Amino acid sequence: MCQITLSALEYPTETKARVRLQEGVLRINDPKAFKAHNKPTLGLVIDRFIKEERLEEIATQPPGKTSITDGFSWSTAASYRSNLKTHIWPKWGNTSIHEIKALEISEWLKSLPLSPKTHGHVGALLHLLFKRAMLWNLMGVQSNPSELVKLKGASKRMKKP
Repeated sequence: MCQITLSALEYPTETKARVRLQEGVLRINDPKAFKAHNKPTLGLVIDRFIKEERLEEIATQPPGKTSITDGFSWSTAASYRSNLKTHIWPKWGNTSIHEIKALEISEWLKSLPLSPKTHGHVGALLHLLFKRAMLWNLMGVQSNPSELVKLKGASKRMKKP
């Protein structure tokens, strides 16, 4: 039997504690056993992505001075971190990755009060999270739900320079 102790300072909400516990169960068991008994949330994928890609560590370094050579650049890490915490986590963090549908993603992205280019960035990051979930065996290898979402005007300028 394994015991996990969580600090209320590090995990101030029940949701954050549950995601951490999901991660612990995944580490103790293999991913197949975890999937059989639980429905992994996108929050679990987000937290693992932040840890494995060391987004927090990269973002705290000065721009252009990144000492992590195998990670993202400072600007990419900062952008990912911001989009995850501001847009993706609040909407999808507690949702099972198996319950997220392409139409819901499309409607949600269109409802965000962002520029078309930022819509594209948030959609691309969501696509990357689903790819990682498949890589980590948290969901079966299948068609990525965000792949079906098409955002019009994501590559066009809103104003002429």
